[in-house]
Amino acid sequence: MPMYVHAVYFKCKSEDDVETLAKNAREMLGQIPTVQKVHCGRRDPGASRDVNDTGFHVGLLVLLADRAACDAYLEHPIHLEFVKQHRETWSNVRVFDFIAP
Repeated sequence: MPMYVHAVYFKCKSEDDVETLAKNAREMLGQIPTVQKVHCGRRDPGASRDVNDTGFHVGLLVLLADRAACDAYLEHPIHLEFVKQHRETWSNVRVFDFIAP
């Protein structure tokens, strides 16, 4: 069964924001009904090969059933509240959505 993966990479303005962002993502976003699983944490500073992207502080993976589930997640009040609480702490955000067979 295919799964829809919503991957988000945050660069924070301050180191102080990193743990709060990751903790709130784990606590808040998993409550959204269409979310199957949430993984969120700090970038591994030891991952320093030439191919490793080091331009982010926090990585977030949200696993969902399909695109419709992702659309519902994006519009859900909990997700909107998460964005509202943390938007000012990001200097850059990159989103990658893909279907994993």
